[in-house]
Amino acid sequence: MSTSEGTSTSTLSVTGLNHDGATAAAPSTITYTSTTPDAGFLVEHAINNDSNDSTSDKGVTASKISADAALATKVDADSNEPSRRSETPQTNCADNTNENLSILQSQIALEMNDEFIECSVDVFFKHYLPFEPSEAAVEECVLRLLCKDHAPNGDAGECFHPKQAPMTPRQCAQIKPLHKLDDNTGHPILSEVVLTVGYPDTPGLRFTDYMKRPGSHGSVEKTVFAPLKTIADAVGGYSETCDGRARNNFQYLHCPQTVISSDIGDSKSRIDACFSHEGSDLHTKYIAVPIEQNVSAANRNSMTFEGDKATLWYHCRSHSAVSRQFNFVENPKLLVKVFLSFLFATDEELGYDPNVTLVEGKKRQYTFTIPSSDGKSAKFYRTVKVISEYRSNNISGRMARVWLVDRVDSEGNKIGPQCVLKDVWLAVNALTEKEIQTAIFADIEKYCHPNKPDYNLALDPPEDSPEASLNAIKMRNAELVKSGKYKQYFLDIESDYSGKPSKDVLEGCTPVTGLFQNADADRIASLNDNSIRPVGSTPFIKSGQQHKRTFTPRKQYRVIFKEVCQAVGDLPTLGKVLNILKQTLIPLSLLYCAGWVHRDISSGNILAHQEGRILRAKLSDLEYAKRFPLPEDYEGNVNPKIGTPFFMPVEIMQDVYLYSQIVNDDDLEFAIHNPTLFIAKQQHDLGGPRKNTTQNNILEKPVIYNFQHDLESLWWVLVWSLTARVSHQPSRTWANQVFQHDVVPTPERVRFLRALSRITLEDIMLPSISFLHVLVELIRSVMNIAYSELERGDTFRDTLSYAITVDRFHLCFQQLESVSGAPWEETPLVM
Repeated sequence: MSTSEGTSTSTLSVTGLNHDGATAAAPSTITYTSTTPDAGFLVEHAINNDSNDSTSDKGVTASKISADAALATKVDADSNEPSRRSETPQTNCADNTNENLSILQSQIALEMNDEFIECSVDVFFKHYLPFEPSEAAVEECVLRLLCKDHAPNGDAGECFHPKQAPMTPRQCAQIKPLHKLDDNTGHPILSEVVLTVGYPDTPGLRFTDYMKRPGSHGSVEKTVFAPLKTIADAVGGYSETCDGRARNNFQYLHCPQTVISSDIGDSKSRIDACFSHEGSDLHTKYIAVPIEQNVSAANRNSMTFEGDKATLWYHCRSHSAVSRQFNFVENPKLLVKVFLSFLFATDEELGYDPNVTLVEGKKRQYTFTIPSSDGKSAKFYRTVKVISEYRSNNISGRMARVWLVDRVDSEGNKIGPQCVLKDVWLAVNALTEKEIQTAIFADIEKYCHPNKPDYNLALDPPEDSPEASLNAIKMRNAELVKSGKYKQYFLDIESDYSGKPSKDVLEGCTPVTGLFQNADADRIASLNDNSIRPVGSTPFIKSGQQHKRTFTPRKQYRVIFKEVCQAVGDLPTLGKVLNILKQTLIPLSLLYCAGWVHRDISSGNILAHQEGRILRAKLSDLEYAKRFPLPEDYEGNVNPKIGTPFFMPVEIMQDVYLYSQIVNDDDLEFAIHNPTLFIAKQQHDLGGPRKNTTQNNILEKPVIYNFQHDLESLWWVLVWSLTARVSHQPSRTWANQVFQHDVVPTPERVRFLRALSRITLEDIMLPSISFLHVLVELIRSVMNIAYSELERGDTFRDTLSYAITVDRFHLCFQQLESVSGAPWEETPLVM
C-alpha cells in the first residue's frame, strides 16, 4: 500500500439548515484526500448559508478544502534529511512554515480555479466514486439501519420505499417519527417519518440523529457531527460484503481539532474526524478521509437556511470534478451510498498504488515495482532520497519526481548499483520517454550513419554555405554514430512502465470556475502577481492570456535510468559547467541531423555523469521532443508555455517573430514592451491582413519551435551560469533583471538578446572571468544574424537553413580550448 503523493480527491460537501434560525452555520468540511500517486477522494460536509444548486458559491469552504487537500499531498524533498531549497529556477512553492501555510492555501485555491468541471449527482456516482454500490445493496443496508429484517437470500426483500417529493419543500419541513424513539435503550440509525409541512403526509426517511437539522439549538461541531461516526460504523457493519466486495480496513474516527502528524515540515493541519486504517495513529499516511467541521453562531436574521445540501468533489491529475448539490437529510440513501462506496472500496480504488509499498519503519521510503511488458515478472527499486521534485500548487499536472533508488529483490535485499527513477504523469496519448528515445536513435542511425543510404553528404558545396555546414556536422559525428558511442550522450533506460490512465471528462460535464472566489481575494490577487510558478508540472500562461482549459486524461509513467548524474545547474565550478555545455552540442547536433527538436533545454535537463576520470554530458528529459519540420497544419505555439522561463527562447515567450520588422529604435522599444500591439501596428501599416506577401505571412504565422530555439536556451544557461551563479553582486543584480519566473520576458532580457542593452556584460562580470563575455557576445551575434535571415527568407520550416547556426555554435565553444587549464576553471559557483 503506497503512501506517497496523492493524485485524486473526491469531496462530499454538506450545507446545513437551521430550521429555527437560532444558529447560523459557517463553512464546515469533511475532507478525504488520498496520500498515494494514483487516485483518491475528498469529502466535505459544509454547513453553509446558501442553498442554491449551483456549486459556484462555496467560497471559503471549497477553497479551504481543496487547498488543504493539495497541501496534504505535498512531501519533503528528501526522505532521510532536511529538504534543501534549490536556488535554481526549479523552486516554486512556498515553504510550509507557520507564516506561509495560510498563504499557500490561498495560492492553491487560486491556481486550481480552472481545473474543475461540474456534473450531475448521477454522473458523479457512476464515474467518480470508487465504485457505485447497487440499489439492492443500498436497500439492504437501509433495512439494517432501520433495524428491519432482510430477506434470507440477501435480497432487499420487503422493505420500505418512501415516496419521493416532486420538488424540495418551500418551507423547512417538519417531520414526525412513525415510531417512538427511546434514547435510553438505543435507536435505529434510520427512521421512517412523515412530512407535516411542505408536502403533508409524505413518507420519507431520516437519520435518527438528524431529526433536527445540523447546527440547531446552538450546537457545536463536537456534538453536531458526532453522529456521523455512528452512521459510518453502521453502514460499514451492515454486512461482511457489499456487492461481493469485502469490507476494507478503514474506520471512522471522531477526533475534534486534532493536529495530525505528517512528513511535511512544520505542518500544523488539524482534523475533526477521519477514516483511517491504523486506529488512533493520526498520520497522513494512514488517513484516507480527513474530516474538518465548524459551526459558529450568528444573528438569526442575517441568513436564510433552506435545506441540508451535499456536494461531491473529485480531483485527479487531469482535472477536478464537482457534483451538483443534493439534500443528504431528505435523501439519506445518497449518503449511505457514498459511505458504502468508501467503506467497501479496494485500496487501489481509494487511491493506493499496488506498485508502491512503504518500507517498514522508514520515513518516506518506498519500494517501487516495475512490471515487465508482459506482466509475468517485475523489477524492484527502493528509494534512497529525492533528487528532484517539481512541486506544484495544483493537483493536476505532470508532478514529476526523480528518486535515487537501490535495485533490490522481492525480499528487499540490495542486488545492484544505485540508479535513478523518474515518476511523472503524461498525457494519455503521449509517447513515453523510452519510445521517443528509441525513435530518435533510429533517426540518428538513418541520417547520420556514414554507411546508410540517407547519409547524403553534399558534393563540393560552396564554403560557408548551409550544405558545407551540414557536411561538417555529419562528418564530425560520423565515428560516434558508426560505433554506437553517440548513445553515451543520452541516458541509458533500464526499464519503464505506464500505469492506468486517469478518468476522462464525460459528455454533459461542463467547466466551472469561481469556486474559490471568496477565499482571501485581495491576498490571492497580490500573490498572483508575485508568485513563483511550478516548473514542468503546470503550464505557464502569459499575463492576460486567455486559455481554454482542456482536460486530457493522464497516465502515470515510471522510467529507470542506469546513470546517477548531476544537473549542470548544480555543478560546483565554472570549468565543469562550460565543459558540459560544450559537450551538450554533440547530442544537440545529432538531434538536428536526425530532424528532432528537444524543446526543453534547461539547467536541470543537461546532466553530468562521472565516468572514471571523464565527466560526460547527458541530454535528458526527451518527453517534449518532436520531429522537425512540423506538419504544415501545425498550429505552433498555441499551447500554454512549458519549461523553465529562465531559459525559454524569447520568441517562444512572446509568441511573435520580431527581427525582420524592427527598423528603428522606436520600433524596438515598442516591440520590447508590447509585442502584440507591435504586430497589430505592423499589420495596420500594411493596409490590414493581406495574402501572398512574405512580410504579412510572417506577421500572421504562429511561432514554430525550431532548432535555433534549442541553441538559444543553451546560450541562456551559459549566461545564467556566468552571472547568476557567480558570487559577484553586480552580475547577480543584473541577472535578476533578466532571469525571472515569468514567461513574459523583461525588457532587459529582450534588449540583451538583441545586443542593445545599456549594460556592458564585461563591466558587471567577476573580473577573473570577464574575458568570457567574448564567447557570450560571439554566440549572440550568430543567433541575431540567423534569426533575421530566417524571417527575411521565411525559411522556418527548412531544416537546412539552420545548419550554419548549429555549426557556428560548435566553433564558438571550441574557442574555450585556447584558455583551458587556467585558474578561472576553478571559479566556485553558487549552488
